[in-house]
Amino acid sequence: SKAVDAASKQVKLICELERRGLINLLPEELIETARLRIKNEDMSISQLALASNPPLSKSGLSHRLKRINEIAKHLIAGSEIL
Repeated sequence: SKAVDAASKQVKLICELERRGLINLLPEELIETARLRIKNEDMSISQLALASNPPLSKSGLSHRLKRINEIAKHLIAGSEIL
């Protein structure tokens, strides 16, 4: 399913950030969202939004995950240059 594939890609990208020691370069709210996604890979965006502390809207959590994706790609690309 499309949602499962997206969650899997998110988890792989977050794990890569952790492996490279780059996760802590994210803003705190994005770190919390990233860790929540890793711990709950099988949850939908709606479920993750409700599990957030404080709970977020579905669109709010989706926006955070997109920001993580964008920032992670830049951080990983930058770390490969070094």
